[in-house]
Amino acid sequence: MALGSRLTRHFFARSERVKGVDLHPSEPLLVCALYDGHLKVYNYSSLQLLAELDASPLPLRTAAFIPRRDWVACAGDDCTIRCFSLNTQEKLHELPNAHKDYIRHLAVHPSKGLALSSSDDMTIKLWDVDENWSRLCSFEGHAHYVMQTAWSPRDLTLFASCSLDRSIRVWGIGSVVGAGKASSGGGGSSTAVVTNAHFSLLGHERGVNAIAYSTSGERPYLVSGADDATVRVWDYQTKQCIQVLRGHSKNVCAVLYPCGGPHALPVMFSGGEDGKLCVWHSLTYKEEAGMDLALDRIWTLSARPPGGAAEGGLGGLVVAVGSDAGTLVLKMGKDGAVVSSHGGKAVVARGFELLQLNLKLLDEPFADGEKVQCPAKEIGNSDIFPQSLSHHPNGRFLAVIGDGEYVIYTAQALRSKAFGPCEAFCWSLENHYAVLEKGNRVKIYCNFEEAYNFTPPFAVEELFGGFLLGLRSDDSISFYDWTSYRLIRKIEVFPTAVYWAPNGMHVAIVARLDRLYILRHDKFAVMAANTAQALEEEGGIPIAFELVHQANESVSSGLWLSDCFLYITRNCRLRCYCGCRIQTLHTLEARELRILAVIPEQNRIFLISPSHALYVYSLNQASIQYQVAVARGDLESAKAIFPQLPVEAYDEAARALQAHGYAEEALEVARDEQLRFELALAIGALSLLAVHLHAVFNFPHMQLSLAILWKLLLLSQCAELIRSSTSAPAVQRQRWAAVGDAALQKGYFSLAAAAFWECKDYPSLLLMYSSSGDVEHLRQLGEAAAAARQQQIAFVCFLLTHQLGDCVKLLLTAGRAPEAALFARTYCPSAIEDVVKAWREARTDAAEATAAAAAAATHTDTKTSSKTNKEGVEQKRVILAFGKVAQFAERATAVQLPAFPFERPEAFPKLELAKQAESVLSEFYCRQVPGSSYLKVQDLLEADILQTIEEGGSEAVSNGFVYCCF
Repeated sequence: MALGSRLTRHFFARSERVKGVDLHPSEPLLVCALYDGHLKVYNYSSLQLLAELDASPLPLRTAAFIPRRDWVACAGDDCTIRCFSLNTQEKLHELPNAHKDYIRHLAVHPSKGLALSSSDDMTIKLWDVDENWSRLCSFEGHAHYVMQTAWSPRDLTLFASCSLDRSIRVWGIGSVVGAGKASSGGGGSSTAVVTNAHFSLLGHERGVNAIAYSTSGERPYLVSGADDATVRVWDYQTKQCIQVLRGHSKNVCAVLYPCGGPHALPVMFSGGEDGKLCVWHSLTYKEEAGMDLALDRIWTLSARPPGGAAEGGLGGLVVAVGSDAGTLVLKMGKDGAVVSSHGGKAVVARGFELLQLNLKLLDEPFADGEKVQCPAKEIGNSDIFPQSLSHHPNGRFLAVIGDGEYVIYTAQALRSKAFGPCEAFCWSLENHYAVLEKGNRVKIYCNFEEAYNFTPPFAVEELFGGFLLGLRSDDSISFYDWTSYRLIRKIEVFPTAVYWAPNGMHVAIVARLDRLYILRHDKFAVMAANTAQALEEEGGIPIAFELVHQANESVSSGLWLSDCFLYITRNCRLRCYCGCRIQTLHTLEARELRILAVIPEQNRIFLISPSHALYVYSLNQASIQYQVAVARGDLESAKAIFPQLPVEAYDEAARALQAHGYAEEALEVARDEQLRFELALAIGALSLLAVHLHAVFNFPHMQLSLAILWKLLLLSQCAELIRSSTSAPAVQRQRWAAVGDAALQKGYFSLAAAAFWECKDYPSLLLMYSSSGDVEHLRQLGEAAAAARQQQIAFVCFLLTHQLGDCVKLLLTAGRAPEAALFARTYCPSAIEDVVKAWREARTDAAEATAAAAAAATHTDTKTSSKTNKEGVEQKRVILAFGKVAQFAERATAVQLPAFPFERPEAFPKLELAKQAESVLSEFYCRQVPGSSYLKVQDLLEADILQTIEEGGSEAVSNGFVYCCF
């Protein structure tokens, strides 16, 4: 298309024949009136069916949203108007016999609670929606079916109607609104009848099916479609037909003139029974496109002006098509505003008008995200309809691209410097620009004179300017030198946008599938290759680009500020890339914003919405410069900039230093206690403590007391940070655990133990002490774990230190008498009687508690049932209940209890020998046996102690242990 915009399919719902469609003006909602009597509501943004209503037993022919009430109305062949709630799908109103014949169309007033209905009974009726759909007036004068009505956007007290009597008539409601109300319902006679229209437009040779006003209201135009297969454009002020458009072969059933919005495309649409959708240029009246959508007959059209997703749409112009095959939603045009900026001044296109915004004049304080108003100065009109604007990097020239042409103006006086045909246009960083013409021809101009032209060996879809000329194909982008015209590098990505840094050292490529690539451009290597006239390899110069960063980012717009790349993501984040590090600067409240300009002197960045609304956010220039200096490794410059930073930017500065390996410098500037802790843990705490451990205690030693370890911890910055921290105890425990883990990894065991004691990480302490054989600290750990009710840790500690009696007590305290009995029988036979006694008491108490609970439950059940049962039955249940209690009591007394050793000595063979072995072993474990005696003790420890005592007495074992210890 010459307009450079394509209609793209966004949503299709196959269904029964669709006779009426309507798009919600502010939400992505679509209502369809089906020929089978059903009413469907879709969200065309999320592609979901929201509601399906069985509205009428006969065909529906029209449906319309009532946005101010969140209602939807429909009508059809049963002559009834129905109104439903969008939220609950409840039927709110029903007007039977609203007309005497089929109702063809409903037109809702854009600002008042009024609606028009047109019918085959040759009348138009005006309804007061807010007053229970009372009828205000009837307009009579057509001699055939009234097919459609439309409200005038220039005067909302006027509307137009079209009829099969081949006429278009314009009516007024000013004299009837407020003059009287209808009695009620749809069947009563109206208090007012208007028979004379203001004027009529005649010219169609057959019946008129559809009409539409130019929605912008800028021009007094109206478009109509008729059974004579023509589309006519009317000037309703002069009452003349100014153009007849011929592109259909059958009846034209629907027309649109959607010129609303500040950057809407100058187009009109028409659809007919030939299945063809025609797109007309509303200025030249040429047919831009005639598309067979394969939908059979097209019956109805509806449009939503460009508004962007922020207002609920898709961005661009949205067109809904109702046909025999179902409903189709198309999108046309760009998502954002047509705008360009340079040096704090922005040029905005509103239709053909070009307006200048001086953002530097907005010097009063604003809050982040505040919507601001900037006075606009009209600088002139463009010779072509602008679809995009582009300033030269030096700001002296402005290119306007649209309608398959380009015009270059001076930026201040708007004087034309050059023009020509183009499919795409881009600037270089100096005095070149390039255009893509039809036939895949690329022309490069220098100082407005053609310098070179060539035809690339691939189909070029788009041009990207900057330090190099970028040519996009269907699967890659090829960069060419502006002066040598040679291929520099071919990159296998499909870019949607390319942003060059001002110095040409970096380029950001935004690719489809939500990818962002940051490349380093070695322009000196390229210059050397050009100078040496090196042979051009396939794919260009390999060393021209180096990938330095890539991210899964859906970028909507971007801008380089020195070596920092600022960009907006589609999930409403303003982010900054600097030196392989990405940070989020702001979370945006409005959607579909794009970067307009950065004003360094004011530390601000301005964003613009598709509806040309301006938003301002803070952007600290000193912070950007500081991060750039750090990324370049120029710490001297960074130190010079640092005093200009606000205190709240210190932590970001520290993170930038940390990301580039300057952890010690980061610790000096960081203010956040968590960040300072991480930095100290990485560089300060452990290394400083290691020096003290080596110098003072000849590290490692595991005999250091906790008091000494605590003093050593105070020497480290980590300990100081944790102790001075105001964080919650849980956070402090996490930090102590981090210190302990780091110390353990580096072999600083004493420091690790002290940190684990602080955070009460008993499992880690058990691992350390058991691995090193530290008996004393294992005993301390066991006591601490028992006090903290970490019984498993305490049990292992007691077992390793041979505190067998404490093991038994721990099991009993935990209510695990059976395990305590088994443990005592195996390892501590001297405690068997006490354990058995505790076990018996526990079993008896449990049995008695069970019996009491059963008796209480039975008594409650008996008491409850006595209210409904007869007296004899009640007595019988009471007897049975007491019998159950007696049985439970008998079971409690007869419960099997563990036996004492003196009661059944045959069940405890060699118990006395086991007690002697326990005594000998406990005496041995109390001694300090040197490691050099292991070979002597090994055989004795592996021997059968009970058998040795049985054969030679306990003295044999004792003498063996004494021998091993010397």
